[in-house]
Amino acid sequence: MRRQVHIPGRPQADLLLGVLGMPRCDGDYYPALVANVIMSSLGMMGRLGETIREQMGLVYYIGSDLYTSPGRRPWVISAEVAPSMLDAAVEAILAEIARMREEPVSEEELADARALLIGSLPIYLETNEGIASFLLGIERFALGLDYLERYPALIEAVSAQDVQATMQRYWPEGRYVATAAGSLREAASGS
Repeated sequence: MRRQVHIPGRPQADLLLGVLGMPRCDGDYYPALVANVIMSSLGMMGRLGETIREQMGLVYYIGSDLYTSPGRRPWVISAEVAPSMLDAAVEAILAEIARMREEPVSEEELADARALLIGSLPIYLETNEGIASFLLGIERFALGLDYLERYPALIEAVSAQDVQATMQRYWPEGRYVATAAGSLREAASGS
């Protein structure tokens, strides 16, 4: 499903493309977390940023977020796009999603994603806010008092096949919602 909202005078279009994700305690959470890092965090902006921003020049910014809650929350790719490039950007995003669905991620990407997720935890826990947020998550999602000790093993256990299977389940072909807001009529009319 696609929807566009015209906002006159807006120099760029804000694009959101998403699916319904999994509850935080679902078994697909860790493969989805690793997939999300590969899509939007490795290097400058992950696969999405490398391909769609750097190589193709279709977006100003691109990233993805895997929202968590006890229930199902969105898994969203967001981008800032020139209105004239909107359709091309959507197609390029869908192509990157398809690639993750159809091909296992590389062992190098998998190792880098694991290292980022495990290595960034001590930095996250350096502040009172980070510690409080982490403890709240443990309590909210009933992760157990030993979660901090188990976390590295949970991330290390994610395989390329797990990532691919999760992408197949949550990002099946044609099952997404896309919305864009910006000066879309001006782009269509060539103004």
